[in-house]
Amino acid sequence: MKNEALEFPKPYNIMQMRRYLELVGWFREFIQNFSVVAAPLYNALKQKGALIWNEDMTEAFAELKLRLINARNLKLAEFEKKFTLKTDASNTGLVAVLLQEDKNGKLISVQ
Repeated sequence: MKNEALEFPKPYNIMQMRRYLELVGWFREFIQNFSVVAAPLYNALKQKGALIWNEDMTEAFAELKLRLINARNLKLAEFEKKFTLKTDASNTGLVAVLLQEDKNGKLISVQ
């Protein structure tokens, strides 16, 4: 799923923007200041009619991808530990994240 977020093309309409934000939103806990960085993209969802792309949105889109690449909390799965699968679905897609507890008992995304 991380690869899907990294390879997601620049959204050209509100539906695509919503889909992208749903996808990267799964990683919000791994992206420092996610809501601040993503704010221009969320604000775009309030637009009426066609999506009007601006420089703030370009910067936010690129910065989210960069922060996702550099997210340190994504770990390799430990197959001797229990897995948790978190899922979500909408009319436009379906997402799943594989989780395991870290040494502090917090669920973290694994790959």
